[in-house]
Amino acid sequence: MPVIAIIYATTEGQTRKIAEAVANRFGALGWSAKLFDAADKPGADALKGADAAILAGSLHVHNYQTALFHFAKKNAGALNAMPTAFCAVSLSAMGDPDEKDGAAECAEKFFDKTGWRPAMTEHVAGALRFTRYDFFKTWIMKRIARDHGMNVNTSEDTEYTDWEALDAFCDVFAERAAAALQG
Repeated sequence: MPVIAIIYATTEGQTRKIAEAVANRFGALGWSAKLFDAADKPGADALKGADAAILAGSLHVHNYQTALFHFAKKNAGALNAMPTAFCAVSLSAMGDPDEKDGAAECAEKFFDKTGWRPAMTEHVAGALRFTRYDFFKTWIMKRIARDHGMNVNTSEDTEYTDWEALDAFCDVFAERAAAALQG
């Protein structure tokens, strides 16, 4: 049974939920999934025995979480030696083409700075977690949502993740990783 390591970093919890869904999908595909929170500083041990890896992080002010950055940078050699993918979580994934291009540029900057080059990158829409924001972040996120024509209720959370698209990404990556392991 092939093993996949999934290392994620989350701010309000949506990326954790996405990482758990990825782990469940890989489990359904016959893989053994190991899930690690980058904030726990899992180190190189997270990749021991793994045949492939997926890193997942959410974009905030043009950067991914510091813990994920440090994990990718310290383990770039090991990551580059196996099939890997990146789940880049942001609201930009559901935006107009300019926003999607901006999110892609942020991911490329992350790869350049860490030295890690995943075989696949999937841009995944996140969520608005108003129940977890402080006053200032609520104000900012409400303004961003309004600027994008979104009518939001700040007393509840709204999830934008396309779970079917995430499953399809997992299916494709699992197939490619399995082929790379055999070949």
